[in-house]
Amino acid sequence: MSTETATLALNGDVFLDDYSKAMGYLHGIMKGLSDEVSGKKIDWKVDALESGSAFITLAASSLVPGDHLQKVVRAYAEVGRALQQQTDIPYGPKVSIPAKKLCGLMNGRITSIRFETSESDSEVYSHPPGKKVQRDIIHTLGAVEGRIQSLSNRGGLRFTIYDLDEDRPVSCYLNAGCEDVMRNAWGKIAAVEGMVRRDPLTGKISTVREIPRTGIRLFDSPAKYTWEDAIGCSPAQVGSLSTEEAIQRSRDRAVATQHVRSRAPRKGAAK
Repeated sequence: MSTETATLALNGDVFLDDYSKAMGYLHGIMKGLSDEVSGKKIDWKVDALESGSAFITLAASSLVPGDHLQKVVRAYAEVGRALQQQTDIPYGPKVSIPAKKLCGLMNGRITSIRFETSESDSEVYSHPPGKKVQRDIIHTLGAVEGRIQSLSNRGGLRFTIYDLDEDRPVSCYLNAGCEDVMRNAWGKIAAVEGMVRRDPLTGKISTVREIPRTGIRLFDSPAKYTWEDAIGCSPAQVGSLSTEEAIQRSRDRAVATQHVRSRAPRKGAAK
């Protein structure tokens, strides 16, 4: 699995002013880590941007050979862990100052910030000043159903699936050597199984890791639609889903349900 990408996720309602500041602080963190950990010039390219929550994935590149790219990405993960556990950041002020300012953006609208790499993720939550909050990170076997909207193959494969219930982005990391199963997967409805990480506050899935070859099932969209596709056609309330979004979400859910039922054993069938 590639260790040359780093992802930052801002969860909640993210306004442009906050997002702009977050990108400045993220730039400071990555530049500070590049200077302190590697001492070599590293270029950080925007590899993916996701909506729903404000996701940005950076991909590292350098003209100088060596493992310094991986070292910097792992140092980024250490910064996230230190912030999550509310311990001292093990790097100098060029890293620690922008990292703390980044967490200072949690203002009620932004509810949490997640630091994510191909190997681990850490999430920092908003809480009253001076109150130390311990939250266990839960990893269990599980699955998420949704539509695949982005793919990134920097030596491994990371993709984003938007869950069918709330259209929330979930980061998924495929096991090495299984990249071929994602060929032509963009835009399709899928069920993804692996080790899921759930938000301790909401119980919702945020990442799926250790996804085996058999852990992805792609569903074909139906050729014909039924009366159920008309759900949501009545006039919408202000701030609710549009007619098109409601129909698309209902259609996606119907496809996933149909395939799950088709895999269930029939009554009287041999077990």
